[in-house]
Amino acid sequence: MRTMTMKSSLLALLALLSLLLLATVPVPVSSEEHTAWSGNVRGSVQGRRSMAAEEPSVSVSANKNASANAAAAKILQFTCPAVGSNPIQLPEDTSLTQVAYKIPRALSNTLCLLVKVSVTSTGTAHTPPLLPTSLTSISKSSDYDLIPLARSYSGWDWSLSSGIIAETTWIKIRCRDAPRHCNVRVEREDPVITPHAYYLMTLSHSQPLGLTSEEIKSRFLNQVTFGATREEMTMLQTKYNIGVNIDNGTANQGMVMYLSHQMNPLFTPITSHREYYRSRVNFDMKWNGIEGSNIAPQHPCDAFSRWIGYSVTGHDYGLQFKMTTISSGSMAGKLLMSVLQGGKWTPRTIMDSFADTKDAISGPGNYAFCYSHGSALGEEVAFRRISPPSGCATKIEGGNPPLVLPAEYWNDGDGVAITGIHLPDLSSGFEFIAGQWTMHRQRMSTGESYRMYNSIHTESASQVKCNALTMSNANYKHLLGILPDGNHVQYNAYAAVEHNTPDDPITDGGVRAKGMGMRNCANVNKNDWNIDSCRLSTSSACVSSAINSSGKIDTNVVICGSPGEISNERNIPYTDIDTIDQNTMAHYFDSAGGPLFGLHTWQKSNLFNNIALYSEDQLRQRMGWALSQILVVTQFQIDNSDLSTEFFLHYHDIFVRNAFGNYFDILKEVSYSPMMGEMLSFLGSQSASYTKRVENRDGRPDENYAREIMQLFSVGIWRLNMDGSKVTDGDGNFIPTYDNTDIQNYARAWTGFNRQNRRANFEGYWHTVNRIDPMGIYGPKRDPFPKTNLIGGYIGDKYPLCTNTPKLHFLKKGAEYRLLGGHDMPETTYEPSSWSGNENLKRFELEPGGALYRQLCNEDYMTGACKYPPRVVLTENLICDNDECTVDNFRIVQVGAGIHYEYIPSACVFMAFGYGEKMQKVRDRKKQTMCLHEKVDNAAMSSCCPINPAIAIHRCEYTAERTSFATSVERCKFDPDSPVIGAGTMCDGFPNAPTQIGSECSFNAGGDYMDWHWSLPSNSTSPKPIGERCVQQAKIDVNGNVAIVHAPDMTNTPDDINVFEPVDEENSNYFKVQWMKKDKLYPGPDATTGICNPAYPCTLANDGSCLCTVDIFEKRSWSGKRFRDLVSTNKISKMKKRLMVGALSPDTYPGDYYARDTEFPEGGRVQIYHYLKGSGDPPDKRYTRNAIIGIRPSDSDGASMDDYKWFMNFRSLVKIGTNFVFRNPPHFMSLAMPDSRDAHQETEAVLKSYFHHPNTAPFVAQRIMQRFGFSNPSPRFVFEAAEAFKSGTYVKLGVTFGDGKYGNMGAMLAAILLDHEARDPIVDADPTSGSLREPFLKLLSFMRSMDFKPSSRATAIRFENIQAAIGQA
Repeated sequence: MRTMTMKSSLLALLALLSLLLLATVPVPVSSEEHTAWSGNVRGSVQGRRSMAAEEPSVSVSANKNASANAAAAKILQFTCPAVGSNPIQLPEDTSLTQVAYKIPRALSNTLCLLVKVSVTSTGTAHTPPLLPTSLTSISKSSDYDLIPLARSYSGWDWSLSSGIIAETTWIKIRCRDAPRHCNVRVEREDPVITPHAYYLMTLSHSQPLGLTSEEIKSRFLNQVTFGATREEMTMLQTKYNIGVNIDNGTANQGMVMYLSHQMNPLFTPITSHREYYRSRVNFDMKWNGIEGSNIAPQHPCDAFSRWIGYSVTGHDYGLQFKMTTISSGSMAGKLLMSVLQGGKWTPRTIMDSFADTKDAISGPGNYAFCYSHGSALGEEVAFRRISPPSGCATKIEGGNPPLVLPAEYWNDGDGVAITGIHLPDLSSGFEFIAGQWTMHRQRMSTGESYRMYNSIHTESASQVKCNALTMSNANYKHLLGILPDGNHVQYNAYAAVEHNTPDDPITDGGVRAKGMGMRNCANVNKNDWNIDSCRLSTSSACVSSAINSSGKIDTNVVICGSPGEISNERNIPYTDIDTIDQNTMAHYFDSAGGPLFGLHTWQKSNLFNNIALYSEDQLRQRMGWALSQILVVTQFQIDNSDLSTEFFLHYHDIFVRNAFGNYFDILKEVSYSPMMGEMLSFLGSQSASYTKRVENRDGRPDENYAREIMQLFSVGIWRLNMDGSKVTDGDGNFIPTYDNTDIQNYARAWTGFNRQNRRANFEGYWHTVNRIDPMGIYGPKRDPFPKTNLIGGYIGDKYPLCTNTPKLHFLKKGAEYRLLGGHDMPETTYEPSSWSGNENLKRFELEPGGALYRQLCNEDYMTGACKYPPRVVLTENLICDNDECTVDNFRIVQVGAGIHYEYIPSACVFMAFGYGEKMQKVRDRKKQTMCLHEKVDNAAMSSCCPINPAIAIHRCEYTAERTSFATSVERCKFDPDSPVIGAGTMCDGFPNAPTQIGSECSFNAGGDYMDWHWSLPSNSTSPKPIGERCVQQAKIDVNGNVAIVHAPDMTNTPDDINVFEPVDEENSNYFKVQWMKKDKLYPGPDATTGICNPAYPCTLANDGSCLCTVDIFEKRSWSGKRFRDLVSTNKISKMKKRLMVGALSPDTYPGDYYARDTEFPEGGRVQIYHYLKGSGDPPDKRYTRNAIIGIRPSDSDGASMDDYKWFMNFRSLVKIGTNFVFRNPPHFMSLAMPDSRDAHQETEAVLKSYFHHPNTAPFVAQRIMQRFGFSNPSPRFVFEAAEAFKSGTYVKLGVTFGDGKYGNMGAMLAAILLDHEARDPIVDADPTSGSLREPFLKLLSFMRSMDFKPSSRATAIRFENIQAAIGQA
């Protein structure tokens, strides 16, 4: 808790610290020094020792009510009392509004506190003369509060104490290097209203001379690891020289290097929890469960495959056996044992006789297997007779029989074919496995289990059969191994977990596993975490489940992997890692629990315990634990029917991998995790507009994640200063970071998320839902309307407009292409699934030799073959080639023989309200119409009517090509079927597919997508002016929120054509806007009468809102004079406040479009490029709305265009009447074509709005500090950590942590662990300091300090009932 009002309990603690003597009032040393104090600045600079040659430091508290220009106080000088001496009561000048004291920094190993003693609100009314003169007199009274306000320790500057009182009290601290003192000013309170007194007191540590070197090392290790061990203590001494000539209060070079090495995976390899688990998965797959598993069995001819030489196994429990007398052949007269599997009798072995030791059962008949006391030859097995029924008999004579089944009897079952393959000699080709665990916890000293040393795929005797073995033609239940001596062994199927990481995906995508009984492929869908390491298969491979969930096998497949998806170690000794089921080793790593059984809670925690206790990357694991306690997923919120271990480990690895990386990466990966989607219930959430349009019901998006990601993961509830203190308003109240309307607004951005399809090669059944791979987004379910951020703007602010992209933007710098391989369907935009592989479709094929072709081919200079990189981002503008010059847009391009790439346009936004003269009408096959900006080139097709005005024809360069309005007009104008070429027109019909142009241009989106075409009512007898063809209106509700309404020209439009439902007059999808006037008034309905003011251009809508006519206009952001003034005075932040419309880099436009203004130095902080059409105007006139302004963080030589953030020099405004204006809201999602690509780009922007919020740095810093044991860090301490997060860099003793990018966790953690507040033990004496450790961490620390080692019988550590014992697990 941050509240530091300390009453009797704290004062009792002070009494134990020898502060029980009477206070005395010394004669102050007069000082006439006065200081010109700066404004009410928050935070403090880096704390300094007294000898540091730096500028004076300043620390200021938060209370905004206090006057920064209060009358200067006479500064009185005092010295901290000696340790054990009486506290000093400080006098106050009642004639001044401030009290000011000059106080030296505290001596080494001492802590000096400035405290305020005041009467509590419940105490007896006192006047100043009745204030206590003794601290001991208040230690037993509840009438007084003792409130620490500031402190200095071990020669460090004075700074604010921790706690809400210190934070909200007006305090200014200024320290100087010479003389060695700090000036502390406090706003003086009225002693009549608030009786109080100030004291100086000095405390010491329980060890006044400081800690020993061993204690320092132990303290350090307990902060940076899960607990100190003797080995690590020695290592700190020998390797890092920690403990030699060490200063109690600072970090030394050894500590710095230790942290540096722990953060560097080259020095300290990462221990992945998922990899740790998967490498040890080696379970015996239950024979009746192989077909249902999501993990393939090991191929019997592979190295380390397992075989057994006995007949009955624990997997036979409950099965029926049949004993029949053999009538002929070499084994005539003996008994054939058969087992009923899958409804068919399968031969198992031949026995001389079958009877129990008491002759209760014997001879031919049907029996049921009861139990086995050992998986070994001759061990006890028991059966019972089925008819007539009997109980389970005692041990069968001779025990578990050997496998004896000559080939002549292989087909004696019910049509079940036994397959045999030749194996090497047991003595040379196999490893005998002794001491195997069985189903019933009995451990045998002998056994007949073997593991084959080498693969036999290439051995001549077995090659043909080995390579042909599949589940379909040689079920592993019916597979015998033939040994050279004629004896037999049967195959014992163990899990074969395949290696499938991003850097090394399965080469066939899982084809081999499908041949071994798996229903799903293992190929992972492309995502932001694996795209750059995906590759094109060199042979047939399984396609990704995102493309085809049925596991289609094809050529030229893009194969991708998943982090941590490594193979299991199949040659590790059985007793170390193998798991059978929940009754045995499953208690420790029950990987048989997925796919078969499982005590998953034990398994996950036991694995964590092993890593926490014994891994080398202790700091990384410690940080991973801290992050997992902040961004929590708990099994109690995940579907209990499928609590597989691997899902949770994969989620935890997000924090392990990114422990010292960037917090944005953590926030993004967590947000895309299907575990988090399920945990906080936004998985499957959909927009209100989709629910209404498609499902015909009212509904709202789920708000859970929208609230929690702000409250717990990023910005917190209250606005913060950089030192973690709360921001207050003019009345001293804390200011909330967000409210319910913000939650509802952001909830609309967390819609459309869905799981990826099922796939193989992770723990579970074949039908287990995919909780591993990052979620996808279904575009139509995403809310398409504008969304506000938390700082008074919109999520889409500062992004370029989609309508401002240059022609041939797909050839411009920054254009991105993603490899599809032989798959010819886009993955981020919509096409009907029926188009996949359709040879009648026309794809845009690049000409060999063209610039774009060369970029995508990426020819190998040695072989000349195309290497086809997984992702290509153009680094320069390319020249168009042939038909490339005639199209507006690409979705897919074909490169070479059957290889395709998908074009991914750069993120851009649309304005919610388009300019009237730019808006055109579109229609779709579903008889709906709406308005669309004429420059949008990826949503609507051409609509030409050369012969019959009612029947339109789609003219295309490729199937379903979409164009801008101008291109559509041009296509129709020169339509070859027009009676007069050059006079063709567009029309209001819908494109069919006339035979004369072929079917490649047809398009029928179907489902939730629209197939729009540009529409122009050319047959109208009185066509409306251009600006009236598609009018937009705004509905204003009582709270000033806005909904968009489209009113296209319906002249001569059939009666059954309606306005698209999300933008018709009944649209109820309101969003918040920023009203521009100071009074924030808006033309909504009267709150009392519900009437719309007749003076406004509005009418009352059906839902009680006001439907208003709007005008859209652009206003120049900066004139030339104002722009130059801002640059010359370095007011860049003020300049940026008006620059809300982003722009592409000027060099993406043709060379005759823009020219750089040479008035501003090249490479400077600011650049401006003028639109050349205005270049002849006077200088101020050239600062047009089309000008592009570039801003970079700082001046630098050799700056490139990519270093700048580019903006258009205009604001788009929406005006209603003459009195009301709001800024035109931008949005990512196209109303016409809501693609998943745009939804992903919007999600990125949403995450950035949290990540770059001013609260995030101090909020995250505080949370990490608390998880590392700094329960109540001082404001200065929080400020230092937050600054490291913000700058991305922390430097200590010449070592740099971080990469210089905002949000770096390594820099922030180093700033925490190496700060003097973390290192100096004297801080422990401060009653406002706290070091609360979680109970579970204390337990782990104890075990590590005791060098606990597990037994050889159970290699994992399991804590039973730990939650009940210590309150945490």
